[in-house]
Amino acid sequence: MVEEGGTDEVLRSPREAYTQALLAAVPDPDPHRSRRRRVA
Repeated sequence: MVEEGGTDEVLRSPREAYTQALLAAVPDPDPHRSRRRRVA
């Protein structure tokens, strides 16, 4: 699966579920401040 687009565009609003899951798997440097939701 490939997602095309500019880097900023793909990182800000990924369209594919796989890309969303990959970005959600990146560890947060300060998990207490993070408001990002994990994608299953």
